[in-house]
Amino acid sequence: MADYVDRLNERVAELGTNARRLSLKLGLQQSTVHRWLTRSASPKPKTLSALASALGVTVDWLINGDDAGKPCAPSQAAARATAPQDAGLERDIAEIALLLGNLPPDMRNAVIRMARNLCELREPHKPKRRKKGG
Repeated sequence: MADYVDRLNERVAELGTNARRLSLKLGLQQSTVHRWLTRSASPKPKTLSALASALGVTVDWLINGDDAGKPCAPSQAAARATAPQDAGLERDIAEIALLLGNLPPDMRNAVIRMARNLCELREPHKPKRRKKGG
């Protein structure tokens, strides 16, 4: 089963790039990117979004192989890279994606169900309007 390092290496090869060029694009040391490609280290959650954008893929695809297993089109990646985003939220999403990617599917689904339930609990309940009696 492919993991994020397999997908990372696959995408780097598809783009015809290497650790040096990717590191320049990301503003990181070449050795850092090389360690990611050789399983010696993992990208920090705050770096995942930039890495995904540089590769023209989504964070979900990189971590979990989601999005039907296909990298997004370059135009979508460019739009995502230039769209104003809440940097804190992006880091949180990247960290959660990394953590979920390490869980077995049944546990991942349980976490997603719990998150949905929490969101439903947070939604304010609107009182039912009563019809005015006449």
